[in-house]
Amino acid sequence: EHSEDAQDQVLAVQYLTERLSSDPDMALHARAHQEIIRQFGRFPTRNTALGRASSSEEQAYLDQGGYMAVVNRLKSHAPDA
Repeated sequence: EHSEDAQDQVLAVQYLTERLSSDPDMALHARAHQEIIRQFGRFPTRNTALGRASSSEEQAYLDQGGYMAVVNRLKSHAPDA
């Protein structure tokens, strides 16, 4: 789930949705991670720690709430929301 590899993200969402279907919060977070990797190809929140420069798009994402903004957006579009 915390890998920056897109295929790992597919597997994490699949696993956490199918195998842990009793915990929808886990699947929600897996989908949020997958969305971030789909959008940026990496986790922008790691940029500073890894010495990477943030693109303007990544900085906008961080400035607008970053990871939790993605989680909240997905949560607001969930079927039971």
